[in-house]
Amino acid sequence: MSKILVVDDSMVIRKMINRSLEGSNHEVVEAENGQEGLDHFMNDHFDLVITDINMPILNGFEFIEKLRKSDHEKKDLPIIVVSTEFSDDVKAQGKSLGVNAWMVKPTDDKLLNEAVTVLIARSQA
Repeated sequence: MSKILVVDDSMVIRKMINRSLEGSNHEVVEAENGQEGLDHFMNDHFDLVITDINMPILNGFEFIEKLRKSDHEKKDLPIIVVSTEFSDDVKAQGKSLGVNAWMVKPTDDKLLNEAVTVLIARSQA
C-alpha cells in the first residue's frame, strides 16, 4: 500500500482527491496548508505528495522547497501539483523545485490515478 500526502487548503479538493484515490490501494493523509504538510512529511513516510500552490501559512512552492531541502530520507519523492495556476512561468518555477507532474483543478480521476501509479512505480524502481 502506498502512502500519499495531500496538501490543499480546500477541504472540498482534499476530499475529491481522496475519493479519486479510493480503491487504488493508497492510504491518504490530508493537510490543510503547507506548514501542516511539512510537519506530516517530516514525521512520517510517504510515497508521493499532491499539493496545491495557493495556500495560507506556507504556500505550495515554499512547502516543496523546504521538503526538497530537508534532510529527510524521502525528500526526493514524487510531487504532483494540483492547482488553478497553470501559466508557463508558474509551471517552470515548479519544475525548478522538482515537481514531477502538474494538473489543473478540478482533476480528472483517471488521469490523477495514472500519474500517481506511474510516479510511485518509477520512484520505487
